[in-house]
Amino acid sequence: VHEVDLGLLEQRELRAWLRSLGASFDALYYERLVRESLSLARLELATRDDLRELGVRVGHRIAMLHALDERKRTRAAAEQHMRRLQDEQQRQRQQQQQQQQQQQQR
Repeated sequence: VHEVDLGLLEQRELRAWLRSLGASFDALYYERLVRESLSLARLELATRDDLRELGVRVGHRIAMLHALDERKRTRAAAEQHMRRLQDEQQRQRQQQQQQQQQQQQR
């Protein structure tokens, strides 16, 4: 049951992404990509040739690859931001511990 739900979530994510590119992307490619079991995460690994083999039109291939690259950059930036926040939280905890130790020594 859990795997089915995950599949549905992946399908919804794929459909939303295709629709964000334009109605024709959803109409032309959604069923084909689902039939090939290509989630958005797997699609991020696709090359221009992979998309061509799937029957994606030239202009649409370019648009898809550009959108996938943008998605990867956005995710990488978010991950970097989260690491910075975690590092800052760690520094703050260490400072608090040092302050507590200094107070206990007095």
